[in-house]
Amino acid sequence: MIINKHIMRTTNEKQVLQQIVNAGPISRSQISRNLCLNKVTVSDIYSQLLHEGLIREVGHGVSTRNGGRKPVMALLNVGYGYVISINILRSRFSMITCRLDGRSDNYESVSTRDVDLTTVLDMIDERIANTIAASDSRLLGIAFGLDGVIYENQILSAALKGVKSFDLAKYFSDKFQVLVVLENLANESAIYERDFAGEGVYQDLISVTIRDQVAAGIVADGHLYRGYNDEAGNVP
Repeated sequence: MIINKHIMRTTNEKQVLQQIVNAGPISRSQISRNLCLNKVTVSDIYSQLLHEGLIREVGHGVSTRNGGRKPVMALLNVGYGYVISINILRSRFSMITCRLDGRSDNYESVSTRDVDLTTVLDMIDERIANTIAASDSRLLGIAFGLDGVIYENQILSAALKGVKSFDLAKYFSDKFQVLVVLENLANESAIYERDFAGEGVYQDLISVTIRDQVAAGIVADGHLYRGYNDEAGNVP
């Protein structure tokens, strides 16, 4: 029962935050109506998000036809933090900082030709540290994209030599104390096409990438199709 309550609470938190991100400015009462959630539950989650600084209040909305107090409206606090996205290829890596509203800056592409993996990691490490030092907000997470097979945040195979036997996620998570996520670059491309390029229109698509290797990201019925051990779309 405790586990079920925890799962339910986590699900409700995600849904409330999603409402504020997608429909904000929005009031607690409107969130409650949209999600068919108890007002007390929504208010509790709302207060927690506000206390953490993840959302901010932006004035009052219009009162109902019956009168009463004007509802307080909330938005995502885009200044709360940022994530760093890094793509690692065989002879180059690129790095970009992304805000919570999708804005990006500080793009950099760095050649790693004739450089060993240890030096590449040191180069990435230094740039992440410099970004943290120069920012007024907090680093929330790091995302790595690679050509290869990624399963349960581990690299099963990759075009980049030496990285297969290295726990990339744990290395950077331990160093910077944030969530680190690994993903296949072809899957990233497919997700982008589904969510942004097609603006929700494309529910079935294949995005092919040709770089160090040929691979395809597959979206079926709106969901990313991974296959066995996340090997779907990868060409040996």
